Amino acid sequence: MTSEVLLSLWKYGYYVAPGAELTKDQREALLAVMIRRMRRYLEQRDVGIVARRTCYPAEYVLRVATGRMLDPSPSVVRALQERALKNKKNYVDPLSEEQMMAMIEQLR
Repeated sequence: MTSEVLLSLWKYGYYVAPGAELTKDQREALLAVMIRRMRRYLEQRDVGIVARRTCYPAEYVLRVATGRMLDPSPSVVRALQERALKNKKNYVDPLSEEQMMAMIEQLR
């Protein structure tokens, strides 16, 4: 395995060869994996932001963000990706050992 494959597997949980032709089922499975991973970094306010930016109803955006929309709009998925990546830069895992120790210290 090349470092490109290993990096993709580690970072995203899957690898797609450049130029590969995916079947509809494979595209749907890949989209489901991507949305599950994005959800960790999406916040409630992102639904409204994406809805305003893409001119889709907030209910539609929420269904896309929660993986309940078959064949979602690419513009909505792209906007959700952008929000998730932006939020990821500022993400702090509340269950990390460092965060839990800091909370214990504050509670003393």
